[in-house]
Amino acid sequence: MRDPNTSTNEPTTVDPVLWRELIARGDYWFRVVSDSMAPTLLPGDQVLVQPLAQPAVPGQVVVFVHEGKLVVHRCIGERQFRGDAKIVPDPPVPVGNIVGLAATCRRGDHEWPLAISLPLATRWARCRLRCGRLDRWLRRFLKGTLNQPR
Repeated sequence: MRDPNTSTNEPTTVDPVLWRELIARGDYWFRVVSDSMAPTLLPGDQVLVQPLAQPAVPGQVVVFVHEGKLVVHRCIGERQFRGDAKIVPDPPVPVGNIVGLAATCRRGDHEWPLAISLPLATRWARCRLRCGRLDRWLRRFLKGTLNQPR
């Protein structure tokens, strides 16, 4: 198992074939640099990437190459991925661009598995959407209530 804090032989190009070969030699930790998977993954978190033996299934978190960069997003369908913090899915990802499965997250001293079922992920997204709608409704309601003459 390699740790990104000590590794010195990372490929300098983002080539999915090279990354798959590197991961096939053993589990590999990547550092998260964006918040597209928040709140599941935050910048600075580390994800353990393992070879993906079968096609990704909805709910799994996968590492793939998109526009020359490594991306960590959740599978929502066949070759369809989306960050947990995003509303719009990514464009379809070619099978050859998929690097591996993000199996575990490490944040500080804590580690947890990333794979959850799609129904749970869907319920989480719906909850976030409903909370946003409720927040907007409450703001409009309170604004209207506070602006009425007494």
